[in-house]
Amino acid sequence: MGRWGQTPVPIGTGQPDDTGTTQLRSDDDFCAPSRAAILTGTYNHVNDVTTLATPLDNTLWTFPKALQDTGYTTGMIGKWHLGHGPGADPTGFDFWQVLPGQGHYHNPVMLRSNGEIFERGATSPI
Repeated sequence: MGRWGQTPVPIGTGQPDDTGTTQLRSDDDFCAPSRAAILTGTYNHVNDVTTLATPLDNTLWTFPKALQDTGYTTGMIGKWHLGHGPGADPTGFDFWQVLPGQGHYHNPVMLRSNGEIFERGATSPI
């Protein structure tokens, strides 16, 4: 990850690094609550995303918002699964394009801040 014109700054990926440790941890095994915990840096009883159907309140602090505040350009493409609509769409991203709900992985309709877009083919190369 890097800021335009600056040296890239490594961040934790959840994958073991050269020392065999990771820099990312979630105590939740469900995708939506895990995403909410990672984005907000809070436990799920604090961010209120406790089920797969609970949307994330997009007014909460998230690390992408903090990155934007320090000059980073941010983006999100893929599975959001944290709700859709004015109070749940992704915030803190200069660009976002996400699958609605669980989404279709072949010829998906994807959501953007300015509407929907149809992508041809599989989602893996998007």
